[in-house]
Amino acid sequence: GKSPNGKNKIKMNAGKRETNKPQITIGVPSYEREKMLVSKVQNLACQTYKRTLFIISCNSKISKKAKIKIRKVLKGKNYKLYIQKTNLGAWKNFLFVLEKAKTPFFMWASDDDFHHPKFIETLLEHCRDQFDPILSMCGFQNVNANGIKYRRVKQIWEYFEKNRRIDAKAVIEDPELFGKANYIYGIWNTVWLKTICQKLKEHVCVDQAIVMAALLSNRVRI
Repeated sequence: GKSPNGKNKIKMNAGKRETNKPQITIGVPSYEREKMLVSKVQNLACQTYKRTLFIISCNSKISKKAKIKIRKVLKGKNYKLYIQKTNLGAWKNFLFVLEKAKTPFFMWASDDDFHHPKFIETLLEHCRDQFDPILSMCGFQNVNANGIKYRRVKQIWEYFEKNRRIDAKAVIEDPELFGKANYIYGIWNTVWLKTICQKLKEHVCVDQAIVMAALLSNRVRI
């Protein structure tokens, strides 16, 4: 039963809030692709894992129509939509959504990518095991706007040695044509990722540098 001062009721509500507290932040940096951004938000909204926080940062103005669509799709979900007054540049926009993350886990989602509905749910299961990975990622495929594969990418498990360890040296030496920088779009330990990114300066290979740092740590779950 409830006590006269309502303390039991307060505790019950607090427990509910804790249960619904976001565990992963989805950072979506975007620039001058509002149609793709709306489609991307619709895609992410279908994730089976619901304890999410969306941080969307547009490096350019978007139409009122696009804003309405985004807010309609994300109605009832935890989200923040930022329209930058000036173009921050790609790297600083990626950093912006990361810096806003206060959850244990974080992922970047490009506005031209599409995720399987169970992407987050499945990978988060591996993030919580005894291995304690800093990065959890699955396979991926490069496709064009019509969904047609346009190049062969080398999956990260193709670099596994017989003892199931990743041959980091082989990954580093292989050309970017294999798409190895795409693993930046996995699920990260937020604290680790922020620590690494604070040490990096903007350059054309910054995404590869982050992925390589994770691989060399030997704490990547595939």
